[in-house]
Amino acid sequence: MPDEEDALEPLQQWPEKVSHELWRSQRQLFGDPDLGMPAAQDGDPQYRQGIGAMRAGDAAAAGEAFDKASALGHPGAWREIGIAVFNELPAPLKIASVPLFERGAEGGDARSMCYLGLFCRINDNQSGAIAHFRAADGAGDPEGSRELGILLEKTGDNEGARAALQRSRDRGSASGTLALGFFSLNKMSDVDGAESAFRKAAEMGHPKGAFNLAHLLEDRGDADQAERFRARTLENALQHRALLESMEGPGYIEKLEQVHAGRTTATTAASGSSCMLLAMAMLGFVFGVAALR
Repeated sequence: MPDEEDALEPLQQWPEKVSHELWRSQRQLFGDPDLGMPAAQDGDPQYRQGIGAMRAGDAAAAGEAFDKASALGHPGAWREIGIAVFNELPAPLKIASVPLFERGAEGGDARSMCYLGLFCRINDNQSGAIAHFRAADGAGDPEGSRELGILLEKTGDNEGARAALQRSRDRGSASGTLALGFFSLNKMSDVDGAESAFRKAAEMGHPKGAFNLAHLLEDRGDADQAERFRARTLENALQHRALLESMEGPGYIEKLEQVHAGRTTATTAASGSSCMLLAMAMLGFVFGVAALR
């Protein structure tokens, strides 16, 4: 009788349906994973071909290219296949992506390390999570820096947390910039710093940056600017509809439209699935006035 790992093996390949819109949004909001990938890898031409195909919206051609690159041991290709598997499988089966990220991490890919850290965190393995996030951060991954900063904050290392979140911002993570805004406001009582971070996150396309900036502006009486960034919230969300609805469920954009219209301040419902919480944590999508006040 096959063991659990053998049973999951058929799932560890490029899925039949992969959303290039989801892929694009993840890269834009999490930061470029190639910043944390070693240079001059075998299979790099095939990997670059796969990236180009995804940018062009041809997921099938991308899968073929990533398969060829992974066969040559390219760590970025293993990561791309792992993320596709993670995104497309239902929550109970997302664990099938772990061996793919392990292969990527073994080849030095930092985003793969970050995903392994997230799985550790979900399994209450804080020491393992911190180790993976430190490795990802050290290798230059903007999302690894963000996740490290969030965990360091929880352990009481505020200076380390701030430095890590600033690295995430500087490496181009909109989600990391958003997290820096929350940290500035909630841990440092630095409203100006929070406003600056939320504004930058909004400019980077993050709907939650615009949303939280609108509330800060409203609190200080700048109604015109607040209304502008409420509208920006919806504009940014529409750019990342596939990602938002994969995290929050169908109809989420309609909820944001209600927020913009002033009919409600409710923004998100918590999921009971640990794997869905993992996905939401990766995005850093924590909406809500309660997080600000």
